[in-house]
Amino acid sequence: MDNVKYIRCGYLESQLAVSQVRISDFEHRLQLDSWTISKPPGSDGLVKQSVRTGSLREAGKNPSGGKAGHKGETLERAASPDHVVVQVLLELLRVQ
Repeated sequence: MDNVKYIRCGYLESQLAVSQVRISDFEHRLQLDSWTISKPPGSDGLVKQSVRTGSLREAGKNPSGGKAGHKGETLERAASPDHVVVQVLLELLRVQ
């Protein structure tokens, strides 16, 4: 009876070792995507790549804006315009 327990225990230990090898292989495959191997992006499945939210460029050392001392120009609204263009969306003209 004890021999059967030892044989079964040895069998279960070997199955556990095989399963651990398979799991580590699957975990390695999960880390691969079209960015890390030469496969088309469609083969990645439904997983989205992380989106870069910022620029890769360094922040500039120069201040933003125009030259110091230069007065800028801004277009202002005319009191009486030469002509007026009226634009109507076609969506608004549809009768519902």
